[in-house]
Amino acid sequence: MSSFTPGPWEVAHGGTAKNGKFEITEYFVRKPDDDVSIAADIIDPKTGEPSEANARRICQCVNNFDELLGACKELEAAIWDSQYGKGLAKPYLHSVTDKAHKAIAKAEERV
Repeated sequence: MSSFTPGPWEVAHGGTAKNGKFEITEYFVRKPDDDVSIAADIIDPKTGEPSEANARRICQCVNNFDELLGACKELEAAIWDSQYGKGLAKPYLHSVTDKAHKAIAKAEERV
């Protein structure tokens, strides 16, 4: 697997001026102060319109990827140990479950 470019990432927008009013025509995810994006022309598939909410979700996921992956790996190991190991996972499982809940909340912008 090739390496990825670590964050931070941010949501930005582009648009045009129509009749003296700025109209957003695109949301994208980029490094701060950089025009190169990792996701561009982010739309709502239901409406076909630019979607700031979808751009923010993508941004949260890439900014928190390491935390989410780490929590998932720890949770997997704890569940595996509780099912097949020496039964040592119960206190550990509670701790890892808390990490998973926090990572999920952060990804869902509930923090």
